[in-house]
Amino acid sequence: MKPAMNSTYEVRDSLADNYNSKSAGYFSGARRQFVDDLPRNPSARLLEIGCSAGNTAAYALAQGKCGWCCGVELCPGPAAEAAKKMDQVIVGDIEKLELDFPPQSFDVLFLSEVLEHLTDPPAVLRKLRGFLKPWALVMAGSPNVCHHSVLRMLLKAGGTINPRVSWMQLI
Repeated sequence: MKPAMNSTYEVRDSLADNYNSKSAGYFSGARRQFVDDLPRNPSARLLEIGCSAGNTAAYALAQGKCGWCCGVELCPGPAAEAAKKMDQVIVGDIEKLELDFPPQSFDVLFLSEVLEHLTDPPAVLRKLRGFLKPWALVMAGSPNVCHHSVLRMLLKAGGTINPRVSWMQLI
């Protein structure tokens, strides 16, 4: 019989173990819709939480939507692949990490299918907000992002949602 998990971080470690066992193909996708919605800005700085193998950021760089990108990835294998494509990759759990960036370092934040896996999504969004420039774009995707519970969570973190486009503005 498996012992009961005692803490939030044990649950998160279990999640990391689950993702580390996935095939390389699981991490190879690119969220082109996120990138295509961005304005062209080769001087923009992009932060991607859950960057997988770095294909979304690589696409953003190739399309001139950013000129520098950093990813945070929970799993070492995909992070190693991402490091070949991105300017900087940090391996670890975003809920535990203390990022070492000056305030207002980023123009764009991507969170693709990450929020639903976090223990405290509003806390993570509040932590990341300090690294965003005023009016930075936040692109977040979730399997059921239109569910009322997800929308309430995003608004609780201090955001406004633009119903005409697929991004959220943290204010």
